[in-house]
Amino acid sequence: MSNSPLPLPVKLVIIEGILLYLFGFGFEMATKIYDPPNRGFFCNDLSIRLHKKESTVPLSWLLVFIYSCGFLPVTFVEAYRLLKYDPGRFYSQYERLRGKGMRLVIRIVIFVGWFHVAVISNWILTSTAKFSAGRPRPYYLEACKPNVDLQSCFNSPVYFDESTYNCTETNIRMIRESRLSFFSGHTSLATAAAVFAVLYIQARLVGKIASRIGPILLQVALLSAALFAGLSRIVDQQHHPEDVVVGMIVGMTVSVVVANFCARLFDEREEDQYDEKQPVICKPSSL
Repeated sequence: MSNSPLPLPVKLVIIEGILLYLFGFGFEMATKIYDPPNRGFFCNDLSIRLHKKESTVPLSWLLVFIYSCGFLPVTFVEAYRLLKYDPGRFYSQYERLRGKGMRLVIRIVIFVGWFHVAVISNWILTSTAKFSAGRPRPYYLEACKPNVDLQSCFNSPVYFDESTYNCTETNIRMIRESRLSFFSGHTSLATAAAVFAVLYIQARLVGKIASRIGPILLQVALLSAALFAGLSRIVDQQHHPEDVVVGMIVGMTVSVVVANFCARLFDEREEDQYDEKQPVICKPSSL
């Protein structure tokens, strides 16, 4: 065995990280080229006659929560394992012959990288659904201000298809946003972040710390925060209940798939022996 540590594939990690985000942002920009489909509505549909409210969980808070789910648990758990629980074991071949500080950085890159794969994959799926379905939000009629008499048909199931009405609202952006209800992006992203963090804690911390209830409480707190973010979208009249439910299902599914089949968090392995099945920085992916 060489007395020199393996060179770190820093360029590959950076390139793949940039490509991942470019793909996510590029896909988001591509969806903005075309408007979501303009769907018709029933005049007596009370679910789209509500008023728009300010978001209880603004986008800035959501982003703080998402990135905290990815970075903080990994940093503290891996620091604990390196300093106290199993400092002599290696998760990656690149850790050999390196100090604990660099080993911690390597592990953060691995686990946070996979976390970003889960979140951005979920982001892409969410954008695809929103711009494909074009479902009206609960405040759609308020945002659109259709050129039809909504009072005269309030008690009858009169249907206006997209060819029989036009929006009189001049704020095009508001109209566009009012057609992006399915499914909830806040919910799917918050759920994806929380579920990945919960699975990571289950795989890397549970059973390796004296407290048995501590990890459970942390997992419950993460899931509760994601649940709050999702349900707030119903209270704020930004989404229908089914939009939130589907967002939870999609976010959870994406994170479970990435955690189990990409990051392989629950694979049985002897961590102090290098195994070709281990997820390492550049194999099968640097992220």
